Amino acid sequence: MLDPKYTGLRVGLAKTLVKKKRVDEARRELRAVLDEKEPRNLADWTLKDSQQARELLDSLKDRS
Repeated sequence: MLDPKYTGLRVGLAKTLVKKKRVDEARRELRAVLDEKEPRNLADWTLKDSQQARELLDSLKDRS
């Protein structure tokens, strides 16, 4: 089982889901990254994961 607080894995999973055309599931993972209150690695979440999640989520606005 994956650690739900490890946001880097969630971003990676979301990218894979997008490639597989599973956009709704990818959005759910990205929102979970952005909503995480206690990320496993706060530095990664602050500097990388939240930014990547936000950018990818924005890029999916017009996709279904």
